[in-house]
Amino acid sequence: MADTYKINLYNFIQNFPNEQTCYNLLVQKKWSNGTPVCPYCGAINSTKSKSKTFSYRCNDCRKDFSILTHTIMENTHIPLQKWFLAILLMSRDKRGVSALELARDLDISNEKARHMALNIKSAMSARESSYMLSGNVEMDEFYIGAPGGKQGRGTTKTPVLIAVTFDFVTDRKNRLNRHPNFMKMKALAVGEVNGESILNFCERHIEKGSTIYSDGAPFYNVLQEHGYILCGEKFNTETNPMAMVHTAISNCKSYLIGTYHGSYQENIQLYLDEFSYRYNRRKMHENICERIYEIAATEPKVFRSRNYGKTGAGE
Repeated sequence: MADTYKINLYNFIQNFPNEQTCYNLLVQKKWSNGTPVCPYCGAINSTKSKSKTFSYRCNDCRKDFSILTHTIMENTHIPLQKWFLAILLMSRDKRGVSALELARDLDISNEKARHMALNIKSAMSARESSYMLSGNVEMDEFYIGAPGGKQGRGTTKTPVLIAVTFDFVTDRKNRLNRHPNFMKMKALAVGEVNGESILNFCERHIEKGSTIYSDGAPFYNVLQEHGYILCGEKFNTETNPMAMVHTAISNCKSYLIGTYHGSYQENIQLYLDEFSYRYNRRKMHENICERIYEIAATEPKVFRSRNYGKTGAGE
């Protein structure tokens, strides 16, 4: 099997032709030496189950477990191959994949597809929360919700804070441009865009000493008192100094509205983190899928479905 799993269907079929090959990868990611480790007590003394596939009984604490215990795939009764294919489909398309499309491609119910998608998003979200931004950072806010009505600050739509790091790069004409690197986003409650929420966002996601470029709104001024360097850049239709973060906002809105058609509102932060996850790894096409397999093998399930244990047509 290849060391990296390229994002195309042909390579997927070659790398994962059956359940055993999927299981082997999970063992590689979760139990590096191949020896089952009890997720409850940490013992390596277990007996393989004779009746359940890929399952064991710990001889120390006497609990049953499998390679899927404490993962997003636990107790789903969905073949590993379908889980892996769902991860492939969700990781390779920057526009995202709706649950309806996933259900059609995997030949499963809409309910199962929805909960598979939410758990894969939660695995992406967990990895996104493990690092902070630093250096030069463009920061702004935007608003998402039903079309029409008041736009911008003062609207009743859901506000989202966005921060994108960048490097200054000189182009061929010796002009200084901004080259985007990494992104963070955070959904807030309606009317919550203020100095306190912006400071909380920065302290959680941006290292002290970083330079924050904003549109000059007064509620960003609090950052100067807490270890950040603030550069206000008022909007100009000709130069548009915040063009980089505005492009990211436009792409995110297209992703939310074009693919999910408003169905993202209930778990908006997961959808934002999914977009950020792919954006931050847009130059890692050769191994982004493998990275998600790794966190899928180690991140616990967040969303559960009442239909997971039921069988039905097409499953």
